[in-house]
Amino acid sequence: MARNNVQKIAEKAGVSIATVSRILNGKLGHAPETIRRVQALARELAEETSKPQKNSVPCSAIGVVVYQYPDFICNAYVSFLLDGIVSAANALGYSSMIITLSENTCNPEYLRNMVAFYRLQGLIIPGNHYLYKLLNEISRYDIPMVGINAVLQNSIPEVRADALRKGEEAASYLLHHRHRRVGLVSISGDSDHEHFCAGFRRIFQKSAPEEKIQHWLFHDINESIFGALNSIATSAAPPTALVFANSQLARRFYLGLRGSNIQIPEDISILSCEEHGELLDLGITTLAQPTQQMGKAAVKLLVKCIQSREKVEDEVFICTFKERSSVRNLNTESFHFHYRNKFPQRTSTK
Repeated sequence: MARNNVQKIAEKAGVSIATVSRILNGKLGHAPETIRRVQALARELAEETSKPQKNSVPCSAIGVVVYQYPDFICNAYVSFLLDGIVSAANALGYSSMIITLSENTCNPEYLRNMVAFYRLQGLIIPGNHYLYKLLNEISRYDIPMVGINAVLQNSIPEVRADALRKGEEAASYLLHHRHRRVGLVSISGDSDHEHFCAGFRRIFQKSAPEEKIQHWLFHDINESIFGALNSIATSAAPPTALVFANSQLARRFYLGLRGSNIQIPEDISILSCEEHGELLDLGITTLAQPTQQMGKAAVKLLVKCIQSREKVEDEVFICTFKERSSVRNLNTESFHFHYRNKFPQRTSTK
């Protein structure tokens, strides 16, 4: 927000500029009445500034809605996506406003205030399991919107990777390399991950119906993986390969297994999704999602919605196989697991 606007609100509300800034950014620690007064003044100012002025130049700004979780800006998906969005928006003459939502601000009212205050002409909303409920609630807004990997059943146009096909290709690749005991690792509640796993199961269970797919679900990428690693390392019949819907989980598992003297791919194979080469240094075979290109496509789709206000078609991207060295071919060799009980057991201290 422009500093002069913040100063106006502070003067009318009788509080400091820092207090206004904290409240508008969803920070806690202020009296409810102060929060209500500041938000009401912000809405009034937004309505006033949004009225057409004589000889005024239309604002050309779009908003990008991102959920703020720990280290979110370091996430490969978020960073590559934002890079594509910002570069494409600049090329088309639009500025980009990054709207970060937290647990306290992830609601329609807050987002509506941000849209009005910054006079945004449209929104890009990357899919995230924290935002799915909000996405469905704001789909009724009279503002152009484009989702990215949102997998929504509503009228919002979308740019997405074909997650179902991505899962099918992952299953076909492992089956071709004679892997029959596999484990899936994904984030619970993530629609993109759910479609990926559904595609994987559909192909795998057709060819190996007698084999049960083990599935480890995590609430977020920072959840402890100790239990999963321990169950793999001590199993009498562990999976020959692990498949990851998230590259950061793949990296954590890879390092955890290697730290326990479990070799990849000699002891266990790893196949993962990735965004833009972030697993290249580990030599992990991946299905690479064109995340930057998806961000650019989302901007072009949104601008088309802004300019024409007509219904536009979704744009679907296909992932690319990046074959490296983390998947072992079991067709030409006998394969015996020899790493049981390598993983150190957790001991309790009293």
